[in-house]
Amino acid sequence: MSQTPPSVTREQLKRYRDVIAMWMARFDTQSIADHTGLPEHLVVRWTANFQDLKREVAA
Repeated sequence: MSQTPPSVTREQLKRYRDVIAMWMARFDTQSIADHTGLPEHLVVRWTANFQDLKREVAA
């Protein structure tokens, strides 16, 4: 049985905290992607996920 490689590498995941901190400091996703070297679609996905988590905690 073959396994599909993860869509997010361990090295990329280590940047999650930086992405969220920059987003909370009002950087746009393109600037975050440029600064961190991550693909913008990943930055967008992470920030959207973080927003969802914040809403769930607030509810």
